[in-house]
Amino acid sequence: MGIQKIGNGLEAINFFEQGKLDELKKYCLKDVEITYKIYEHGRKFGFLKYINKWNNLKKIKVDFNQEINKAEIQMTLGG
Repeated sequence: MGIQKIGNGLEAINFFEQGKLDELKKYCLKDVEITYKIYEHGRKFGFLKYINKWNNLKKIKVDFNQEINKAEIQMTLGG
């Protein structure tokens, strides 16, 4: 897919703390776009590829078409 992230979660925190809300918005929108593209690719083709920490290309099977048991979904971040 050739997609790269434009930052990491720690940078997002720094953007917020420094009041750089436009940069934070840009980071978040790009992150959602990438997540959606990964999801759609996995749903359509049934696999994802990634480069592991040894710089080897790996392929994993995924099934994003499974039914989700909504009773198991936690809707809050708190405990």
